[in-house]
Amino acid sequence: MPDKRAHLAGSRKSEEFGDFVLSTDYKQWAITGYFYSALHLIDAFLATLDQHPKEHYRRDSYLARLSDLKAIYGNYRMLETESRRARYDLSSFSDGEIGQLKSDYLDPIKQHISVLMGGV
Repeated sequence: MPDKRAHLAGSRKSEEFGDFVLSTDYKQWAITGYFYSALHLIDAFLATLDQHPKEHYRRDSYLARLSDLKAIYGNYRMLETESRRARYDLSSFSDGEIGQLKSDYLDPIKQHISVLMGGV
């Protein structure tokens, strides 16, 4: 099982991927990078509780019921929804829309998890 440190590294790499791909013709994949960055941040926190969900529905369950995570559940679900739209519906997004998704949904997750874990 990946530990907190491995998940934090995965989160950074996923966000960096999102930032990089935003400058290409494949910018819609940036949203997926940001979604997986959020996923790994949440998994980093869950790892501190010795919880290691392997399926999305299990992670969703933790987000919906753990008081420490409820505040970011909507942010996470929005990133997941928009990532699915980009991947499966082939929706297109402008640079501004993608940047707004990052600042409105990923950044608050990053801040919340950082507070929960005493800075990351």
